[in-house]
Amino acid sequence: MARMRSRDTGSAGFSIPELLAVVAVLGGLWLIGGLAVARDPHARVRVAAHELVLALRVARARAITLDRTVYVDFAPRPLTPADGVYTAFADLDDDHTEGPGERDAAQVLLDGFRSRRVVKELPRGIRFGAPGVSEGPGGTTVFPDGISFSGGSDKVAFYPRGNAGAGTVYLHAGDAAQVVWAVRTNLSGTIESWSLEGGQWRRRS
Repeated sequence: MARMRSRDTGSAGFSIPELLAVVAVLGGLWLIGGLAVARDPHARVRVAAHELVLALRVARARAITLDRTVYVDFAPRPLTPADGVYTAFADLDDDHTEGPGERDAAQVLLDGFRSRRVVKELPRGIRFGAPGVSEGPGGTTVFPDGISFSGGSDKVAFYPRGNAGAGTVYLHAGDAAQVVWAVRTNLSGTIESWSLEGGQWRRRS
C-alpha cells in the first residue's frame, strides 16, 4: 500500500515573531493616525460633529422607545455653552426641566462626570460657536454662543413620534476659528451636519 505523504507545514501560517512584527506596524500606524487627527483642526472638528450627530440620533431613538420627550441640553445647570459640554435627560414628569433620575433614564451620554452630573465633553480644543460667521446653513442666524434652538433655548427636544425642535449647534477649533461645522435638527427629527468651506456651507450628512 502506498504511503501517504505528509504535508509540508513549514510555510503554513505566521510565526510568533512575524505576528508581533505585524502588530507593531499596525500599532505604529494607529499612533501616527491619532497624532495626525490631534494636530489637524479640520479632523478634530469633524470628529466632534460626528459624535454630536450620533448623540442626537440616540436621543431621538430613546424618545421613541420611552414614549417621553428627551432633551439634549447644551447648558446643563450650572454650566453654560462656554464650558463645552452637553447632556441628555428624559422628561419623565413633562415639566420641560431636568429632574432626579431623568438623566439616567435617557441613557444617552454616560461616559463622563462633572459635578456629579453625567455629561459629554467636547474634544480638547473644540468650542461651541462660529467666530466671524453671521449666517449659517439655509441663511439661519448664528448666535454668539453657537447654540440656536426654537425659542432661543439652549436645548433641543426630541418627541415620542420622532419629530424634534429645530435649531443648530456650531462647533469650531479654538486654535483655528475659521474651521467651523454645524449640526442641525429639523422639525421632522432629521439631523444634518454641515461644514464651512471657502465661505460656503456644504452638507456632509
